[in-house]
This record gives sequence, structure tokens and C-alpha cells, in this order.
Amino acid sequence: MSLQIRRLYEWLIDRLGLNRLPFRSVPYSYVTLEFWLGAIVAASFIWLGISGLLLLLYYDYVNPAETNRRLLESKPFFKPLLTSHLIAANIMILGAVAHMLRNFLVGAYKRPREILWIIGVLAGFMALQTAFFGYSAIGDKIAVEAINIGIGFVSSSFGEYTGKILASIAFDVSESTRYLRIIALHIIFAFTLGLLFILHFLLFEAHGIHPSPKETKWRNEPTTVDEKRSDMAPWFPVNLTYILVITFGVWGMIFILSAILQSIGWIHQLLYPLPIFEGTDVAEKARPMPPWFLVYAFKLFQLSFLYTPASLQEIIPALEGFRALPVFIASFIVPPLILTVIPFIARGRTTHPLDNMLATFILGLFLTYMVQLTVWGAITLSFHSVLTALTVFITPILVLIPGLRLLRVAWLDMNIKSDAIIFTASTIVAIILPFAALIATEGYRTEVGIGDAISGLLGVVIAGLYLGIVAFYTFRFESSSEQEYISGSVEVKSVPGILIAVAISELFLIVFTGILLALIDPLVEPILATSLIGLLLLSIYGLSYTLYRVITIDHKPYKGHGEELLPHSLVLAGLVVTILIAL
Repeated sequence: MSLQIRRLYEWLIDRLGLNRLPFRSVPYSYVTLEFWLGAIVAASFIWLGISGLLLLLYYDYVNPAETNRRLLESKPFFKPLLTSHLIAANIMILGAVAHMLRNFLVGAYKRPREILWIIGVLAGFMALQTAFFGYSAIGDKIAVEAINIGIGFVSSSFGEYTGKILASIAFDVSESTRYLRIIALHIIFAFTLGLLFILHFLLFEAHGIHPSPKETKWRNEPTTVDEKRSDMAPWFPVNLTYILVITFGVWGMIFILSAILQSIGWIHQLLYPLPIFEGTDVAEKARPMPPWFLVYAFKLFQLSFLYTPASLQEIIPALEGFRALPVFIASFIVPPLILTVIPFIARGRTTHPLDNMLATFILGLFLTYMVQLTVWGAITLSFHSVLTALTVFITPILVLIPGLRLLRVAWLDMNIKSDAIIFTASTIVAIILPFAALIATEGYRTEVGIGDAISGLLGVVIAGLYLGIVAFYTFRFESSSEQEYISGSVEVKSVPGILIAVAISELFLIVFTGILLALIDPLVEPILATSLIGLLLLSIYGLSYTLYRVITIDHKPYKGHGEELLPHSLVLAGLVVTILIAL
């Protein structure tokens, strides 16, 4: 019987042409989450497309807030659908940042992948604009405030005449059709983002996967993996199965995170997963603020020294309506420009981040500033002077410069004593400085507040975390080898029974959660329904991972029960969350 099934399987593969797909193969050792972070972004985007189309069927541009309020109260599974759409957007953005950082640290942005990097940067910033119009389309209090902030930002950046034209293009001047314009732009931006994703994928296929630094020893050559290697995994079924693993894992976590945030309730408006409608208790707690991924721009808008000086406006009257233009440039032109030029300023002879110090420093400072501005904007709501801004922005510089210098000296196997002392002293100064400024400026007009000091301290933490990640990639590849990986593995002749037992358990969970979803009332228990959907998807993820290991067991050594069962802990976490919510 098994022989007949195998023949049927091979017949289907041949007739469907799955063994002749044009996609590139990768080595079995590359089929790991680290190499496939881009799949997290793609999986999130696919769910955004599916859920977005379903939400569009119910969208009412005349009064979206009231329609959404009514649907949340009367339409089964509308709350899980809407919240999952919002959470998926957040995961896509965070996944894109992780994907970018990892590719930088392994040198996957260098020749011949400069255009691939640039397309990725464009896609990332297009995702921010798409998400902004998506949040605005909800029509709740946050959406109204985000629209008003956007109109004010554009109007004060491009002059009275041009600013009004641009604001009317983006948000429409008519209240009755404003949300029709917003949802239309959201769809247009999403479609454009999809095209950029496709172009990004095609360029990736053209160049192939970037070789691991473990194999190249950080050399610029070769730039791609030799497809004649004996350890290449066929795209079907190996790569396809792993894509399904990541897809269902991401989708499951989207719903589980949504359920957790709904259960917790109000912490901060940036973490609240539901629309904030006027007249509700949470609406009284919300402050004027855009979605979290644009809070950095909102905070830059509050740095008064970035505006066109009044004295310059008196000399050049034409600048009078362009007060906020420097802030607009700092918010939406400079960030993508910084990331775009990174491949061209990384002139090191190798792909090692410590051999491309300027690019590594700039990226670290950029990421730290983005986090600082986001948190700073979330905890403070006031305009700031140059002194206050310096208190916040100087701290990561005091950590990154000596920290990267210390790592480079250690990487070159030189004496690190003096550099370690300098780094320690500089970090201590960076920790003390914000609070010293807080005490010293108390009572002055340019007073540094506690929120400013905390944001400055955060710069030390994020810069230190960045240095830790750089160090991890530096010394990980210096010390590891494929032989060490193999020596820690266990040779097996067949699929271990424990994997079969886990697969049966996850199959049971799929059936059980499906039955529960059919029995419960999603309007009465919307959070439980959300969690059950997440558990169902995570169970499919776990089953898919077992299938992946069955397929690859002859090519990827079994690494022992502990490490092999670790991916299934995600299913266990989803089960625990669901049980706690049910109780």
C-alpha cells in the first residue's frame, strides 16, 4: 500500500510540474528562521491582504466609526478579523526591521545586491504609509487625530496653497467623502507595496541567497551559493513546506497576541488593539497621537528648533508658509535616504560589520533614534529645546562609538584593556548625563523633564542591545563550524516516535479547537474566539513543522529531543494562553 501511495505521489508531482519549478534551491542548513525572516514579512502581508479584502466588504466610508462599532457588537468573528488585521500590520513592520538588520549584519546588502536593498527600503517606508491610511480608515478617535495631525503637518510644510492641495489629495476637503479617499489611497498603497514585494522577490531569485559568513569567512566573494552543491534542498517540497511552517506560525501568533492584548485591556493607546470610539472610557485616556510607527515623526514635529527660523522668514517672505518643511524632510526624506546610501558607504574589504564601521555606526544610531523618538513621543507631549534634544540624542553616541571600537579591537584579536576602560567610562557618563541634566535644569525655561531623561537612558539601553547583536554575529561565526553542528546531532534512521506523538497531539488540537469554534458564541466570547483561532493556526504550524522534519530527516541531522521539540513550544504557549482566557 505504501508503494502505491508513493507512486501516486510521484505521479502527481510529475504531472503538476512541482519538480520543475523555476525557484532557486538553498542548502538544507539555510532552511532556518534566521535566513527566512523575510517570510515573516510576506506571511503578515498575505494575511493583511486576506483580512483586508474581507473588511472591505463591510466598509462604510460615510460613517466608518459607527459602522465598525456596530459590526464589532453584532457581526460574529468581526472583532478577531479587525484586530488581527491591525496586529498583522505591526508584525509586518517589526519583521521588516528584523529582516533588514540581519541582512546588514551578514553583508547581504553589498554588491551585487544594492538594488535589492534599496527596493527593500522603499517597501518598508511604503508599508508605513499604507499602514497610516489603514489606521485612518477606521474612523475612530485615533484616526481623526491622525488625520488632523497629517493635515496640519502637510499644510505647514508646503505653504498655504500647495499644502492645501496636497492635504486635499490625501484626505479630501469634504467630510462626506473623506474616508472614501482614505480607503482608496490605502488600497493603492497596498497594491504598490505588493508590487515592490514581487520585485524584491524577483531580484532575490535573480541573485540567489547570500552565502553564510560561516562559509565565506566574511569575504565579498562568492556572492551567491553554488547550486551544484550536494546539500541543496529542492524548492518542492522542502522550501514550500518551510514557507507553510512560517506562514501558519505567524498567523497563529497574530491571533494569540491579539487575544492577549484584548485580555490585558488598556495599558497605552499605542498598545490597544481595538478602535477607540468617542464617548467610551478609553477615549478619555487617549491623547492626540498618530499610530506608533509614525510617533517618531510626531515627536520630531515637537522639536521647535527644527522649524524654519522666524528671522529667516522675515528675510525671505516666501518661506512663511513652509515653517515645518525641515521637520517634514527630517521625518520622511532623511530616514529612507540614510538607509538607501548604506551599501555605498560600506567600503570595507569584507562583509563584516566591524570592517564597515561607518555604516554599522550609522545604522545603529538610526535604529536607536527611531526607538527613542517613538518612546519619547509616547510618554511626553510638549515642544522641546535644543538642550533637551541633546540630552536625549547624545547618549547613544557615547555608547556606540567606543563600543564599536572595542568590538573591532576584540575582533582583530588585539589588546582591549584601554578600549574597555574608555567604553565603561563613556557608558557611565551616558547613564548619568540625562538625570544630571534633569537636576541641573530644574526651574529653567529649558527644563529637562523626567520623560526626557528616561528617553535619554533608553538610548543607552538600545545602543547596548545593538552592540550585543553585532557582537553575537561577530563571534558566533568566528567560533562556530558545521562540524560542531553535526557533532551535537544524533544520527537516526527513521522519524523518532516522539515527533509522531507530538504530531498526533497537534492533530487532536486542530479537531478540538475547530469543534469549540463551532460551539461558542463569538459575540459573547470574542477574546476566546480570537485565541482559539490562534491555537488552531499554531497547531497547523506545529503539524507542518513535523512534516518538514519528516521530509528533511535524512539531510538535517536530528539534534536531540530538546532542540527538536523547541519549535512546538509555540503551540504549547498558545494552548496555555487559550486555557487562561477560557478560565
